[in-house]
Amino acid sequence: MNDSELEKLLTGICRRKTPELPSSFAGNVLREIRLRKSHAAESHSWFAELLHAWLRPQTVALAFSIAIAVGAVAPLTMSFAESSQAAVRGLDLNVFSSMAPNAPSGLLAKIP
Repeated sequence: MNDSELEKLLTGICRRKTPELPSSFAGNVLREIRLRKSHAAESHSWFAELLHAWLRPQTVALAFSIAIAVGAVAPLTMSFAESSQAAVRGLDLNVFSSMAPNAPSGLLAKIP
């Protein structure tokens, strides 16, 4: 394409008249602005957004499953801790305590 042809097309486009806007255009624009402002004012409540996020079914299901998992794991870890303490007491591995059965201080504490 020649530069002169491109120049003619561009000047033809520039000379076109812009179409007339409908008579209700300004009213529609102002209505849309009012609607968006009112919607923006309603959606800026952080508490409402947080509540909406927490009440989604996915979030409720996740919280419920975490609660069930913690409830199931907590007794297991507590029973494991109790059994390990019982095993340590049974093996007399507390040699640094004041009442250790094999330490001299423990033997002296048992003498009447």
